Amino acid sequence: MGQYSILGKINLKKGILIKTMEILLEEKETPIVYYYCIATNDCRYDFSIIYSNMFCGKAMVISIQTGNMVLLCSDDMEDEELWIEKLGIKMLDIVKCKAFLQLVLQQI
Repeated sequence: MGQYSILGKINLKKGILIKTMEILLEEKETPIVYYYCIATNDCRYDFSIIYSNMFCGKAMVISIQTGNMVLLCSDDMEDEELWIEKLGIKMLDIVKCKAFLQLVLQQI
């Protein structure tokens, strides 16, 4: 890789600031992406689930409602603190959403 310089104007007295960053990794792949819209008695949940070789055996689960993302596999469903709040799951829906996510994450 190499270094990449960015020129940017900043509202400072000196005017222009040059930032340097180094690209450590660049990979290209075609991930598998699923979009799910599920409904419980009280709520609707929209998820994007992205399977990639870059996530160490986990899938990127994105809640469209909250905009939050969490890397998960089916084994992670037991650690509810990891995903419930980030994905915006209501208390009444935890069991149903957990079963749904376990099912779809088993595809990894």
